[in-house]
This record gives sequence, C-alpha cells and structure tokens, in this order.
Amino acid sequence: MEPIDYLKKLEKNGHSCFIVGGYVRDTLMGLSSSDIDIATSARPSDIVKIFKNTTKESLGSMRIKDSKYTIDVTTYRSEAQYDKRHPKSIEYLDNVEDDLQRRDFTINAICMDSKGEIFDPLGGRKDLDAKVIRVIGDITSKFEDDPLRILRAFRLSILNGFTIEKEAMSFITKNLHLLEKLSYDRRREELDKILISKNASEGLRFLNQVGAFEHLGIVVPPVYHEVEDLVGAWAQIDAPNYRFSKVEKMRIENVRRIIDIGQINVATLYHYGIYDNTIAGEILRMDKCHILRMYEQMPIHSIEELAIDGNDIMDILNVREGPIIKRIKKDLIEQVLSGNLLNSESELSNYIRKNWK
Repeated sequence: MEPIDYLKKLEKNGHSCFIVGGYVRDTLMGLSSSDIDIATSARPSDIVKIFKNTTKESLGSMRIKDSKYTIDVTTYRSEAQYDKRHPKSIEYLDNVEDDLQRRDFTINAICMDSKGEIFDPLGGRKDLDAKVIRVIGDITSKFEDDPLRILRAFRLSILNGFTIEKEAMSFITKNLHLLEKLSYDRRREELDKILISKNASEGLRFLNQVGAFEHLGIVVPPVYHEVEDLVGAWAQIDAPNYRFSKVEKMRIENVRRIIDIGQINVATLYHYGIYDNTIAGEILRMDKCHILRMYEQMPIHSIEELAIDGNDIMDILNVREGPIIKRIKKDLIEQVLSGNLLNSESELSNYIRKNWK
C-alpha cells in the first residue's frame, strides 16, 4: 500500500486523517522519504481494528508493519507536563488543527490529505519556501519540554540550508545546556544524519561556532575530512560517552590506527582489511583506486592463504604446538608481504629450516 491508501482506509471507516510531518515536508522539497506519520481522529482501539499487524508505540501511537514504509498512526491529541521529553498526560482531540499546536516547527506541520492536496493552517509551506525554521507556539516551553527539538532545528538547518528564526536561535544559544539532558543515543541519532550529509563539514563548523560541542560531549579536530561512512566520521571525533556496537568500536579503532600510521601499505591492508583502509585512505586523501590495486596485488590477504599452516611448521621443526609457532607465522607473513619470500610451500619450508632450526 502507498501512504495515501492508508488515509483512504481510515476515511472509509469514518475517520478524518492526514499525513503530517517530515514526509510531507520532504515531498514538497522533492526529496524521497520512507517515514510516514499519520494523524487521525481514530482512537488506538479503532486503528487496531482497521489495520492488521499493528504494534503499540509510546503514548498510544500505533505502528503499522509495511515492507516499504515506516508508518506511525497517532490520534489527534494535546500534550501536557513533559518529563524527560515525554508528556505525562495526553488528551485526545477531534480535529487536526488543535493537534498541530503540539508539534515543533511549522515546516513539520504541513498536512496532506487522501487526495494528495495540502492543508496548511500554520503557514508551514510559506516558511518552507523561505527556508525558515519557525517554532509553533511558545519557544521557551517547546525547547524546554523537549531539548531534542534544538538538535532537530540544527539538523534541518544544516542539511537543507535553512535559517532558524531569530527568536528561536537567540533562545537556543543561551540555553545550549538543555542538550545535556538528552541521552547520548538521541544525540547520536541526530549527529549521524549530519555527519553523513553533504554538508557535514559546514554543519560541524556551525555547531562549533554556536558553542554546541561542549554540551553534546564531543571534540572535533580543527581539520575534519568529510567521508561517506559513519565509521570514518566518528573515527575523527572524540566522543567518549557515546555508545557504539562492538563492530563499530573495532572499526573506528582500526581507522584511527591507520590514520596514526599516516599511510596505506600492504601491512595495514593485511591487518585491517580493505574496507577500513579505504575509509582511512579517504581521510588521508589517498586515491581509492590506488588502494584497491595495492590490495589486489598483495600475495596474501589473510593467514589462511599462507601456503603452510601450524601443523606443517611443527612437522618441519619436529616440535609441539607453542608460542614459537605463532612467532614463525608472523615472520612468514611479514616476509611474504614484503616480497622477500614467495608464498609457496617449498620456499616457506626452506626458510623455516634455515632460520628457525
């Protein structure tokens, strides 16, 4: 089903509804989006009956499983008494105009109906055309209730070249400490989107100029190189309290080690693999094609490709397994990678007999 089809199904069951938020904004900007937010007069109990495969999200918002889109359906509501970004209480409403008052920015409150027509009571489209991020309602309460809106404003500004309205920007710069209330996971979600954008360097300069780094808990070097991969981005940033998966941590450390070495060679390619070397090479401003050719021309890419194994070494030297086997393997790998030895059973065997007897 397409997004409009979900609206038609709600209307068929007697409920008013609109797509609202980022999908509408991005569509009007000519951008693709797969995150669909539907606001409706239908209560959660109605939504469950109308759509199969729904799961309950926070505060009664329902998520519909769809192979193409992420679809959240939320009943028109008002929110009050925020606690750690989440309202303590909600009140269901019957019209979308009142529901829009709880949202963050006018450009995120543009609605689309089941005919694909725009309904825009707060003037979000005008602000979108003017590239202005304007807060809905009271600026102070909007940002204090949910400081993530500060980061969202930064992200929308950086990614799209928008200007944050003067009054909102004045409040933000005086209250950047509010960012410290956000979990590091939430901070990272927004920073990830900035770091992989085409405006990453400019965005980081902007965050630095407004003084956000300290409150985000990151240190960015004076020279930051834009990269396509998040691993390469975070490898350049000191972010001690941010959470990364085991694989991400390993790869970030690999890239940092290669950067510290300052070059890509057969040793770094062997030990850290082509992917992390390519990322490090991008930061080091090395030609990617050159790195790939170097990798393709390597005599071996892993210890499994060595012409002899540990059992062969023990037979040659008539010894049992022990630390010496590991040292010999390391020596053989270095000799083969440097071109001093061919990766052949006979040549490696002769070398062992000559040098390790």
